[in-house]
Amino acid sequence: MKHFFLQNWYRLMTASAMVIFAIGVFIFSISNNVVKAGNKEQKNNKPTPNDKWMVIKDGTVYEISYNSNTYSYDHKVACKIK
Repeated sequence: MKHFFLQNWYRLMTASAMVIFAIGVFIFSISNNVVKAGNKEQKNNKPTPNDKWMVIKDGTVYEISYNSNTYSYDHKVACKIK
């Protein structure tokens, strides 16, 4: 084993330098992506003015929409089911 290290020390040093360099590049690429993405998530739970839902209750189909001016939900009868 000692003889192997004495003959191949430069190969071992080169290989370890390559591994360290690869790990450094990997850490650098991950850290840039984390910084660009930010550290908190933002979820948009507020409906947009174009959001519409269809709801069936007691044989009647209602169309429910969100009004962004009054911040309320409006509904109208779409049709009745027999």
